[in-house]
Amino acid sequence: MGGGWSGTSGDRLEIKSNKTIVGVHAGTQVKAAIHIKDASNVILRNIVVRGPGSNGDQAWDNISVEGNSKNIWVDHAEFWDGQDGNADVVKGADNVTFTWSIFGYSKRGDHNLSNLIASSDDEPVSEGKLNITFMFNWWTGVAERQPRCRYGWIHVVNNLYTEDTSVGPSRLGVSNGFKCNVLTENNHFIDQNEPIDLGKQKGDGSVQEATGNLFEGCSGNQTGSGDAFDPPYEYKSFMVPASQVKELVQEYAGATLSSPTACSP
Repeated sequence: MGGGWSGTSGDRLEIKSNKTIVGVHAGTQVKAAIHIKDASNVILRNIVVRGPGSNGDQAWDNISVEGNSKNIWVDHAEFWDGQDGNADVVKGADNVTFTWSIFGYSKRGDHNLSNLIASSDDEPVSEGKLNITFMFNWWTGVAERQPRCRYGWIHVVNNLYTEDTSVGPSRLGVSNGFKCNVLTENNHFIDQNEPIDLGKQKGDGSVQEATGNLFEGCSGNQTGSGDAFDPPYEYKSFMVPASQVKELVQEYAGATLSSPTACSP
């Protein structure tokens, strides 16, 4: 992709299986919401999706992954000002990874809520699925859902959280809800009001383990509850201490790659 897919407000780009979409230069914009449903083996890299601003319209996220979708990798992407959210993974999707990406809001809105994992407590299709990893991402200007989790096994590691006072307060950070198992590890939270949100925790096996995190200027709860799962993949050779996250993420996260073949740090 070069200058970006040219659509109008309300258009949706449907991604099918075995597809790779890569911006050929930094800042390549996809001018439509992205929808991945019942698709597998999809890679999205080096792209920007910018919505019209939050308004709670549940039909429109900047990117939504759902159904029997699996093996989805989103790397060096940016999702800004989504109508309902920036990036949701719901309804039984599985094996979804976000790396080196930005989830943000640049203006005030009544629904600056970014990442939803499962859309309700009544979503049995998500039982045993929703294995999701967030690593080296940056949430900025987000009020809640960083992410907000139900079901599944969610690994939140080496991410940066910052507040944008011109947009509004960051009220809730990582939230675990119904039947979800969350490992929140080595993240850097700055000026967050409730970085570790346990207020929605319920259902069998719902835990959020918080370990190795750095809290700067934060208020509210900063401790987890219980022991989370052990991720079934090797990641510790890539993980860095929380004190190194800010510098790395601010320099490299987002659609910053100079070419389709460029590598992450």
